[in-house]
Amino acid sequence: MKKQIKLLSFLMCIMLSVFALSACGDDDNKDSGGEQGGIQDRIVGSWVWGETGNFNPSAHHAARYIFRSNGKCEYEEYWNEGDISSNTKKSGTFSVNGIDLIMNWTSITKDGSAQEPEVDKAEIMYPASGDTGMFLKRYYTVDGRTGWSEEGPFTKAK
Repeated sequence: MKKQIKLLSFLMCIMLSVFALSACGDDDNKDSGGEQGGIQDRIVGSWVWGETGNFNPSAHHAARYIFRSNGKCEYEEYWNEGDISSNTKKSGTFSVNGIDLIMNWTSITKDGSAQEPEVDKAEIMYPASGDTGMFLKRYYTVDGRTGWSEEGPFTKAK
């Protein structure tokens, strides 16, 4: 009888271990960004720098990204500082893999002059909910030092 109880206890421990490990499985949707539909769906739309959600090119600084459901994207940025002003416009395509955002800019103009195409890689950082506070995090290496910068917050335009 003691052998049977020990065997039964041993089998129950094994079963509990199996269930405990399966509860910690890696089946989470890494593309979710906390929202149903995933980051790819959540990013589609116009994202304006700042918390007002209004894009105003005549303001001191204005920037926005536009991500379309067909994979195309655009970027506009304006700086107005007294007599000095600058504008940048980019268009191309984007893809999302998990939180990684890759923007392939095929057309770039800076202050009216054409620039070379470029690839821009960033991590998307969203708030837990809502459409205010998206940041883009970029990693860089300068003079042998590695760091990161963040751009934002961006608010989804209504």
